[in-house]
Amino acid sequence: MMPGPPGDGIPPSAGETIMERPAQTAPPSPSAAPPAAGPPAYVPVPPRPRHVRGPFSGFVVAVVATGAVVAAILLLLSKQQVPVLVARADLPAYTELGMDDLEMGTRTALDAGAYAELPVEGRITLRSIRQGEALTSTDLSPDVRGLIKGGLSVVGLDVSRAAVLGGALASGDPVQVVLVTGGRRTAEIRAVVLTASQADASGTRWSLMVALNREQARKYAAPLAKGSVLILRHPDAGPVGRAG
Repeated sequence: MMPGPPGDGIPPSAGETIMERPAQTAPPSPSAAPPAAGPPAYVPVPPRPRHVRGPFSGFVVAVVATGAVVAAILLLLSKQQVPVLVARADLPAYTELGMDDLEMGTRTALDAGAYAELPVEGRITLRSIRQGEALTSTDLSPDVRGLIKGGLSVVGLDVSRAAVLGGALASGDPVQVVLVTGGRRTAEIRAVVLTASQADASGTRWSLMVALNREQARKYAAPLAKGSVLILRHPDAGPVGRAG
């Protein structure tokens, strides 16, 4: 029998060789060398650096957030849709309006009072309006039905600047159209001014559009077109309002 390995005080049993019994390893002493380095069980992760905010960082974030909210609100307001009156068909200038001529629609909001509002009966278009176009307050005359009874006619007059009170007349002013034949007054017709504008560069002639009673317009059609005309403010009525 061969002796056991050094340091082993236990004799081998029968049939056992030294190679069959593993050697026992003594526990390492504190001064013993560390075991050979192998792959680590985990990889250490360094801590994330902390970013210290300055004294105004919170204020800046709050200002940016507030600015974003204000911008969003302004964008929504700028695209706000409002109800409007829309022409159902093409409307020539100086057409007396009724609700059959219009329908409701929506458009992007403009300045307060920019769009025409109900009621529209008795109001006259001051320009041509296309089908589907929204009506604005400056597109329509004031209500002339309170001053002109019966059917309405619109007549254009070329009159001097003096005849329109030095250019002081404007849409909505009630006037008396005085016909003069042979130096004397032959008729007076109650009317409402729709538009008054300078007709030529000299400033001596003006174009005046007025609404008046249809029967009187037919009766005095010739003198209105060719005779001398004076325009006077109506003696007992103030302006019914100005367009726009």
